[in-house]
This record gives sequence, structure tokens and C-alpha cells, in this order.
Amino acid sequence: MVVYGMDPYAFFLNNQKKYGDVYSYVMGGRTMTCALGIKGNDLVFNGKLSQVSAEEAYTALTTPVFGKGVVYDVPNHVFMEQKKFIKFSLTTEILHTYVPLIVEEFEKYVSQSGKFGVVGQKSGVTNLMTAIPELTIFTAARSLQGQEVREGFDASFARLYHDLDRGFTPLNMLFPNLPLPSYRKRDRAQQKMAETYFAIIRKRREQGSPPRDMIDSLMNQTYKDGRSLSDAEIAHIMIALLMAGQHTSSATMSWTLLHLGEDPDIV
Repeated sequence: MVVYGMDPYAFFLNNQKKYGDVYSYVMGGRTMTCALGIKGNDLVFNGKLSQVSAEEAYTALTTPVFGKGVVYDVPNHVFMEQKKFIKFSLTTEILHTYVPLIVEEFEKYVSQSGKFGVVGQKSGVTNLMTAIPELTIFTAARSLQGQEVREGFDASFARLYHDLDRGFTPLNMLFPNLPLPSYRKRDRAQQKMAETYFAIIRKRREQGSPPRDMIDSLMNQTYKDGRSLSDAEIAHIMIALLMAGQHTSSATMSWTLLHLGEDPDIV
């Protein structure tokens, strides 16, 4: 672990020269397999389930954050069904409806947050690494999650998201359950966020005629064996969607704006 921690890239490349494109090593009591080069790509993208298992690799990291019974906490064939459930609400037609919602959230954030300079001025300075994650969590909540979730996304909910997001670290990957404050905050945040979705689901079941969004879609899906999704599965899938929708958008947007800032003549 010491050699790896000092220079991970050198560690990977030096061992590639010694052992080839695919090799394993032990770190923190776990066997890690490094896949590099052409042979490594072939293993990752064309490997059979008997050879590689995303569930085994990621469950220690993702299950405490997303919750049990979804994504990498279930057999691969169940996860594939869950991905299909999500796709029903990600059609081209529905994605088109997200555009005005994202634009509205963007304009509201830029004009009201104070993170993009003085309101009313056309130039200013901002820290994109803090502003963009904030912005994208609002756009992800509004589009992927629905109006009810977005309306409840106040400062306290944002803190819960932050505590949950801190569960994605290399330390969590190696040691999923340590008696540390960050771990306790992660678990408490996961429980509180799940309870938020439980309340929305219960309210919809009681009142009927829910809005057409991701939660509604999941509430009406069934597995191949005829079983409907449990409230816990719906809540945990929604948490996974929130994390995924924020991370990818935030990274892409930050990278784009940083390049535009470096070369403003493009704008």
C-alpha cells in the first residue's frame, strides 16, 4: 500500500513491465486486478461473468451509499432488469422535456446563488469546483428526480447529499465499515434520504394520480418473475440515479467551462 500510495502510476506501469497487461496484487487484505493495454481492455469489455464481476468489485463501495437490493448489491441479471426499468423514463421524448427544466434551474442558480459574480454584471469570478457540483445537483434533482424531490432539496438535504457523496473514497473501497465520523455521517445520510423517498412513495400510493416521472415509472414496473419493486428498491435506485446524474454532469460541465475560460475567444 505504501508503494502504491506514493506513486500509483509508477506502481501500475512498473508491474506491467514485470507481469504483463493483467496482473493481481493484494491491498488492504483484498485482491486487486489491474487491467492495462490491449489485453486488459479485452478482459474488461469482453470478459465473461465467470471471469469478471462488477458486483464483487464495487458492492463494498456502492451498497452503503445507494442502499441494499439495487445495482451492485444484486446478481447481474437483476441489475440488468433494474437498468431497463430506468430506461423507460429516459426515452428521447422524455429527455426533451428535461431541457427547459435544466435551463430554468441554470438561469435561477446563476442569477440568485451569488456564485457567479455580482448579480446583474456580465463578468465575475467563480470557483467552478464548488459552484458546478451545486448547480448540477439541482438540475439532476429537477429532471431525473421530479418536482417533489427538487422542492425538498433545501440546505439540509444538500448536506445529506454531501455526507453521502463522501462515502465514495478509496478508503471506503477498501474498508466499507470503519468506526469513523465520515462513515457514520454516510450511513445516517443514506437513511435520511431513503426516508424522503419513502414519504413521497407513500403519499403517491394514498392519493393516486401521481405525476409522470421516474418514481412513478419505477412504481409501475415489475420483474420478469412478476414481482413489483419494493419501496426500498425504488428509493435506493433513486439515490443511485441522483449520485450518477450529478457526478457525470458535474465533471463534464466543469471540464467544458474550464476550457472555455482558458480560451474565451471561442465563446
